[in-house]
Amino acid sequence: MINFPSFRSKRGPDLAIDLGTANMRIIVRGEGVVFDEPSLCYYDRAGGQMKLIAVGQDV
Repeated sequence: MINFPSFRSKRGPDLAIDLGTANMRIIVRGEGVVFDEPSLCYYDRAGGQMKLIAVGQDV
């Protein structure tokens, strides 16, 4: 998890970013989790070229 220091306060970070293997989360002090999405990409190597098939959550 990456924590950014707070420049206004000495109580700790105001923002944290969790770059997990399956999900990426952004947490803001006082608000909680503001972003929680899958961080997976699916590629197909058809015909010798990489082609992006899907990103994130299938809806």
